[in-house]
Amino acid sequence: MNTFFDLIILSAGIVILTTALVVAIIWIVAHTGRFFTFLEDGKGVLVVKGKRYHRSIIALRGYHLEYDERLNTERVTEGEERKNLVKYFFEDILGIYWVGFYPLFKIRVYEFKWKEWSLEEQEYRLTIRDEMTDFFFVRTFRYATFLQAAEAKGNVPVDVKFSLFVRIVAPEITFFRADDWFLQLDDYALRRARVYVGDREFDELRTETGPEHSHVFSEHIVELNEHTSGSEPGVIERLGVEIVSAQIVEVEVAGDEEEKKKTLAATTERYRKEQEGLGIRAIGTARADAIAAEGRAIAELGEIGVMLRKQQALEKAGELGNIVVFSESKGGEQTVDAQTLAGLVTAHLKKEDSDGNEEK
Repeated sequence: MNTFFDLIILSAGIVILTTALVVAIIWIVAHTGRFFTFLEDGKGVLVVKGKRYHRSIIALRGYHLEYDERLNTERVTEGEERKNLVKYFFEDILGIYWVGFYPLFKIRVYEFKWKEWSLEEQEYRLTIRDEMTDFFFVRTFRYATFLQAAEAKGNVPVDVKFSLFVRIVAPEITFFRADDWFLQLDDYALRRARVYVGDREFDELRTETGPEHSHVFSEHIVELNEHTSGSEPGVIERLGVEIVSAQIVEVEVAGDEEEKKKTLAATTERYRKEQEGLGIRAIGTARADAIAAEGRAIAELGEIGVMLRKQQALEKAGELGNIVVFSESKGGEQTVDAQTLAGLVTAHLKKEDSDGNEEK
């Protein structure tokens, strides 16, 4: 009996040691990127067979790769992948993923280019990065874009610095079907942004900077996902990337310092005149509304309203030096300048005196 239990313990020990040894070997090999590789959450790698695309591997909790018929390739899809115990142990616990038999299958190393905004001395400056890498981002990342000398309303030239928040959803399209996907994405976004800027005033654009004020601009840019122009396919189908959102970072008048001063002065003067015009129109509209409301109230009160209206006219005439004469005809009141009426009365009295003398 003791011998039997000893064998069981020995066998279990051998299995445990063997498993630990295998895991240790896989751990060491994974650091080389051959056969196995490590992946951080939010990243992915491209596996190639020779120089041709074979498959993608991603590590993003809550998402997995699934074939998309419309795109005719794998697409990052929401939902956890069903995994067996071994795969769960290596991928979800150790972060180690199977690549394939080396050298038949390799992880692709490629040139990765992107742009980002950096705040230096209270000014946003464009930083261009160009690095060799063996992974791509699956999680949303920021991509900087600069629209120069676009015309806002009133022919005001403006420079607009904005960011795109994008994520790669179809790696095969992004890295094997689309040529220079960053440049193409940049071009689509700039054309779309130029149209948006052309429909906005300069001062209006300046109020749309920051994440809390860029939602309308963002909605305009996000439409590129489905259509780049008219009925043309969107960036998801063309480039394999999805624009999650967009944000205006900064809006400035285009040109050198002297041109900026002139443009700002002209814009400020035009704004002042527009506001003055709005103020005058507002006063006129308010006066018209008051008169209309007064007329409706008088009509509803009938004869009492007419009497009140006559009383108001007498009071106003006293203030302006006018005399209001009422007649029995409908609506028969007339306002006459006081001096004019006095002259007419005097002339009438003189005529009566002259006629009386003649009769005598």
